[in-house]
Amino acid sequence: DNRAVLGFLENFQGKRRLLIITTPSATNPLYVQQRDENLEHSCDLALRKISTVTVLGSEHNSTLQLEHHQRDDDLPFDYLVDKCSDQDLISRLRKEYGMVHNKDFSMVLTDYDLQQKQFFDVPIAVPLMTDFIDSFPTRRTEVEMEKKHAISCQPQEQGSVDTLLTRFISKRRLLVISSPTEDDYSFQQQVLALNGQACFLGIRHFAVLKLIGAATKASGSLELFPLNGKSQSEKEELSQGVVDGIREHFKISKEYFSMLMIGKDGTIKSWYPTPVWSMAIVYDLVNSMELRQQEEKLQNSLGISCPEHQGYDERDHDRYH
Repeated sequence: DNRAVLGFLENFQGKRRLLIITTPSATNPLYVQQRDENLEHSCDLALRKISTVTVLGSEHNSTLQLEHHQRDDDLPFDYLVDKCSDQDLISRLRKEYGMVHNKDFSMVLTDYDLQQKQFFDVPIAVPLMTDFIDSFPTRRTEVEMEKKHAISCQPQEQGSVDTLLTRFISKRRLLVISSPTEDDYSFQQQVLALNGQACFLGIRHFAVLKLIGAATKASGSLELFPLNGKSQSEKEELSQGVVDGIREHFKISKEYFSMLMIGKDGTIKSWYPTPVWSMAIVYDLVNSMELRQQEEKLQNSLGISCPEHQGYDERDHDRYH
């Protein structure tokens, strides 16, 4: 008799997307990692109307906890309870989504129809998950409304350099390109080398900061490449103060061309005093990092990759060693 689980799910159908997590213990490290990731990105989950259903415990002794991610100006979504221990309901919910009770961690993502869209057996970065959700047809009108009304989880102003850089810690790698002028030969060659690389930069979680000029003529831009390699890049202008601050922070000279690769921990991983003609050199460095290898496993499970014909083949790395 599935009436209990169907009645439970009916409360969310057409109203909320579900993130269903099962784990034997609240102290399980995989669960703790995902819980903390969700907490850090609660606004992004709220924009996408996510409710988290967490099942904690063993096959015959479990509790179900509910958390609705909502923004301050959202109409409250109140289910009757936020915690229950109905073992029959929990067992049938697990069965409905094919979640094995004896695994350390499993997670299912649904759309408004509450059908499984993706299954995960390891924690996943929320930006990667939300990028996947944004590919749902049901997100199209929501995204249009968010753009129309300027609804966003990003800070509205750049603020200090520390604030800007903190925004990318653990989320984005940075390519910082600095040039004394926009028509500088080295700068132009580097821009040319970046053409057609949006997908490869995106799946490696890169943002590109261009810092041009000095003093009152200093200007800059920030480009965020899509994590799924398919969506549109997002661009922002950087103020003179921010450009000067970034150069000061990383000790970059404004007199000549240079490019830095900054890791997700905010530290410099490589410094290039001349243009990098082949981005494969940068990609090889990133691909050698343990964190990138974990990201790649998650992307493979989601079917996220770049077509080889777009300009960089993973096998090309042999040419540069």
